[in-house]
Amino acid sequence: EYGGPTYSAMVSYFLGADQFLLLTTVVFAGSTILTGFGLEIVIGQRLVASVRRNNAQAGWMAAQITFPLMVTTASWSGPVGMPILAVGLWKFFFPETVCYFYAATNKQNGLLHRLSSGLNCAGTVVHHSVGSFTICGLNTGYIRRTRIMYQILLPLIVQHWFAPAKYVSRRLYIPAVLLCEAWFQFESYDSLTDPNIQLAVAACASIMLW
Repeated sequence: EYGGPTYSAMVSYFLGADQFLLLTTVVFAGSTILTGFGLEIVIGQRLVASVRRNNAQAGWMAAQITFPLMVTTASWSGPVGMPILAVGLWKFFFPETVCYFYAATNKQNGLLHRLSSGLNCAGTVVHHSVGSFTICGLNTGYIRRTRIMYQILLPLIVQHWFAPAKYVSRRLYIPAVLLCEAWFQFESYDSLTDPNIQLAVAACASIMLW
């Protein structure tokens, strides 16, 4: 299906099967990323401003709770999963990244606050971009569904189970997230030493470890 180039497609003529799948994955991921960040910028702040504070907090909690399910569903849904991925990964387009950006660039904030907000903004951009590429790669077939891939992915999904606990019990949230992070770190470093790991999976895991 993707193995042979056609003379009518000049761009893809010079690409092999894997290279064409990579191009497809980049285009799909790019569309998802532009949609996610674009709608966060365009409607995110208006969404928060148009509802009452309690309703906004409830909506944010709902976005946190549904995040693992929506990302998991998106990873098995083919191109149909791209809108699900955008809504889930960007948490109903609440202005998370935008708020970090404004806090980092607001000179009225203290230096430490601006620095931490800037790091959170950069981390969120990298997290969402790599997540989009990974999920789109699974759906295009560029990233193979192997045990190595899933032993890296599963701890990240489980870690987000406990995100809503931050607003209920810090005593539960902090140790649960730290344990999941340790699990992810262990699985990732172990997988990176496996000679059978796919290069794309190794690259995504390395970026997430950063």
